[in-house]
Amino acid sequence: MPARDPASGPPVGRLRIRLLGALEVTDADGAPRKLPPQDRRKLLLRLAVASDPVPVERLCGLLERDSRALYTLKRRLGTDGYEVEHVSEGYRLVPGRYSVDLHEFMDGVEALSPSTPVSELDRLARMWTGDPAREHDALPEETWQAARRGLRRLAEALCALPEAERPASAQALPRIFETDRVLRALTPAPPRKNLLIVDDTDADELGERLRGRYEVIPLKGVPQWRDFCAGPRLHGVDGALIDLHLDDRATSNGMEIIEHLCKHTRIPTSLVSAYPPAEIGELNSTFLQRYRLLRVVPKGKDGRDLYDRLDEVAKELLDDAPRYRLLRLKAELAHAVFRLEEERAHPRNRAARGSAIPWKGKQRRAEEAIDVGDVHTAARLVSEFCNEYGS
Repeated sequence: MPARDPASGPPVGRLRIRLLGALEVTDADGAPRKLPPQDRRKLLLRLAVASDPVPVERLCGLLERDSRALYTLKRRLGTDGYEVEHVSEGYRLVPGRYSVDLHEFMDGVEALSPSTPVSELDRLARMWTGDPAREHDALPEETWQAARRGLRRLAEALCALPEAERPASAQALPRIFETDRVLRALTPAPPRKNLLIVDDTDADELGERLRGRYEVIPLKGVPQWRDFCAGPRLHGVDGALIDLHLDDRATSNGMEIIEHLCKHTRIPTSLVSAYPPAEIGELNSTFLQRYRLLRVVPKGKDGRDLYDRLDEVAKELLDDAPRYRLLRLKAELAHAVFRLEEERAHPRNRAARGSAIPWKGKQRRAEEAIDVGDVHTAARLVSEFCNEYGS
């Protein structure tokens, strides 16, 4: 194929053959060209991937045809509208008639430099629409090894750009080759989760220890909380860590925040305390269920216990790993069930206590999904349960 300016489009008048994905041929005006039948398509593929004429003997072996049958394929391919010529070295696509994305890509990668514009990186990335080794199984996998090495070079050039400056086409490459670690580096980092910490003595220190992994919102008492709660930022909070005692008088004023989060939001919440009452700190206790808490975390002497467990506590509130998502779903379901049972136990509902409990079956199915670790089903069932029964 003749050399070309890598930043330009295909020359006017050429048929464009796309190999870096499903086979596609378009006319110069972009209209799709009908592909030849399967036997002639194999010949077209063999000639399109080659940079030089392919010897007749080699084509005969690859296509399992003798020279006469190969000539017939070549002639019929011409009738299909795909011109092939015979030169002393073998068969080739007629020069000047075709533009092949594979060769354009390799030329472009060869020309890469630190000054290559983003528009050219984008053009090269957009050439890839699929894994050619899967799309063209008539060709051996090693056919694409050089192109894959070139793709990794392109990925490194894209990774060198600030994430905000990368073209959108860069995000598609990891989805085509999910196991390629070089390409996976192009996957955009997920936005950091927002963690609210309300603690009169340790908010700043806790925030510093978590900074860089989460966006921490440190507040130091009830007045700051009330100002924060009155604004719109509370709706962007993904998890909350609340101190039980927010002044030096040992009053449990952190409960004002806990109650608000429980009543008006679904923000996963944990409570911390230097001296938590024993009865509220047990896993699955009534206290946890009442206020939709994941757990109560003792601070320990000088806050050491909390600092030692901080990473795990933050993950319980924010991490998307299945074990943490299931923990949060379990707490949400337990709170909804607690409210239903509390309402059922009210004296005014004495007559209803002898009847069947209509929500028990749905509760059981949600709990089973949580127990077996089926995050998708558990999330759906817990959401349906809470929406239907008013949690």
